[in-house]
Amino acid sequence: MKLLVQMLRLLDRRGRWLFAAVAKSRAPHSLSEHEDIVAALIGRDIDHATDLTRAHIEHTRAALVQHWVDREEREDDAAAVVAAARA
Repeated sequence: MKLLVQMLRLLDRRGRWLFAAVAKSRAPHSLSEHEDIVAALIGRDIDHATDLTRAHIEHTRAALVQHWVDREEREDDAAAVVAAARA
């Protein structure tokens, strides 16, 4: 049991670190998506809540992918500037 708790804590920390990259930019959309999910749950519309949850996860995934693509491009641009300055 202790090992499982440790593993869950590690997973939680890594998840928080990962999502921190897009938390500010996604905050307004994410809040609205959460509100819609809760409303569907309150209305006992499980199919709609499921669809909304899947869409929310996909929006966050896409934002994370875009964040990392943008970051790599910035790093590549910076490396090119340094290489040009050394040439």
